[in-house]
Amino acid sequence: MTHFIRSVAAAMVAPLSLILSTGIASTANAQETKNDQPQKADNTTTAIELYEGPQYKTSTNPRYPSKDQSAGIEGWVEVGYMVDPNGKPYEFTILNSSGDNKSLHDASLKALQEWTFKPATLNGSPIDSGFSTKFIFRFTDLTTSASSDFVGAFKKFEAAVAAKDKVAAEALLKKLKVQNLYEDAFYGLAQYEYAELQGDVGHQLAGIRRAVAGEKSATYLPKKLFRFAIQRQLALELATRDFASALITWPIMKSVETDKALLQKYEASIKEVRALQSDRQSFRVAASLDDGRWNYRLFKRKFHVAVKEGFVTQIKLRCDKNYVFFQFDPTIEYQIPEQYGACAIEVVGDGNSKFDLIQG
Repeated sequence: MTHFIRSVAAAMVAPLSLILSTGIASTANAQETKNDQPQKADNTTTAIELYEGPQYKTSTNPRYPSKDQSAGIEGWVEVGYMVDPNGKPYEFTILNSSGDNKSLHDASLKALQEWTFKPATLNGSPIDSGFSTKFIFRFTDLTTSASSDFVGAFKKFEAAVAAKDKVAAEALLKKLKVQNLYEDAFYGLAQYEYAELQGDVGHQLAGIRRAVAGEKSATYLPKKLFRFAIQRQLALELATRDFASALITWPIMKSVETDKALLQKYEASIKEVRALQSDRQSFRVAASLDDGRWNYRLFKRKFHVAVKEGFVTQIKLRCDKNYVFFQFDPTIEYQIPEQYGACAIEVVGDGNSKFDLIQG
């Protein structure tokens, strides 16, 4: 999905054309033929698909919420959405943000509803297309320091983590009051450290992503800490099998990391990931609907959702070249047509549900 960053100082939906097969069928490996002799050139022609992503036409920055502005609170919000063939955005979802700041979320969504785009085109014809925008709410000068209250509370939290005192660490984490983006990045590191203390890999990844803040260089964290954070983000994406995200994080790590031995280690892992994407091997990702929905970049074109607890009601696919949604059926395996391009899935259901996403 195309991504656009903006700093701040329902349409008709294409019909579902997924290939559906009842049950989970295994597919035999395709046979390969080898021939060491030179092959005759194939004179057949292959059609070239001409795709152009959406481009914004008219856009206004979100209005900085007055209560956050007066309190000196900064933050960022990344919104995923679709752009229809008429250039109108729809089907919004908060992909990531600097915490559950409803006023910043609402301001971002309200602004986006007024935006217009030049729609994406496929061979010259307008189509539905996935897009995302990151809004940054901050004051004119980028703050690279924290208040004395925050520094004091953070040091106490670090001491509790070092002592492996989970109760004290949890209480001190709640006392960390964030105002600017610099503090928020350190709050993300604190969330990561607390989740590590708890052995919660999923929340470790959420915390480290908040610390990185979707940046490609050391914007809020000092350079040394940013290198650490982006390395941990990649390691956790691999550990949680968020392979599509790992392939996006890897070039960022290569651009900032100086440890050649560490880069060689991850180079080997990324090579294995790319091999997995092209073979027929399946893998599963354990997930839960903490807030009634779960977003994930799909890595393979065939998937199945196996519910373990609770229930799932709906599946949404936001793709580069299409958008589809449908009621969940546990007996069906879904295969996404190649022409849809890269896709992100949103699983919707009961807030306490647990399930496995099986891909391949």
